Amino acid sequence: MSVWEGKKYTLVKNFGYEEYLKELGIDAVSRKILNEKVSTIELEQKSSLFSIKTTTDLGTTKVEFRLDEVVDEVTRDGREAKSSFHRERNNFIYHELCENSKPMTITMDFTNERLAMTLSVSNVEALQVYEAQPICESVPRTKSAAKISKARPKVKRSLRHFFSYRKVKTMNAQENIEKQENDEEDT
Repeated sequence: MSVWEGKKYTLVKNFGYEEYLKELGIDAVSRKILNEKVSTIELEQKSSLFSIKTTTDLGTTKVEFRLDEVVDEVTRDGREAKSSFHRERNNFIYHELCENSKPMTITMDFTNERLAMTLSVSNVEALQVYEAQPICESVPRTKSAAKISKARPKVKRSLRHFFSYRKVKTMNAQENIEKQENDEEDT
């Protein structure tokens, strides 16, 4: 099992991202928006097909790929690109080439606790650090869970019986006290 399976990575730190976006030729307004976004990344694998889903305040993008094959994609900032992915253990190396833009490389280094993403274009590098969080999925009900849910009505009935028994016992005790008081008055 790979260290990134079953996890979602949330951005916690950005280093040099503004300069990186500037080198890519992103306009000032878009740079400001992209710099302030909160993003999460999920990497999934089904057989030989991988997918990277990136979710931000601006929306969600998903790119599906096979290793060492060129795919067409639309980047988060709306550019059309040709991309390829290569894997070295828990590292993914992502090469992107856009029209009217400089080629860039993203290295994603996954560990159990974090994702360190190094983004480079020309001689400018940026680093984004993401923290790992488990993805919560609904757990299918097991037979024992079904047995427990069937047992609950019995427990409720038992408690009702206990309290009604206790109520009767209390009433009997009150009647006995009243009888004793009446007997004492009579004597």
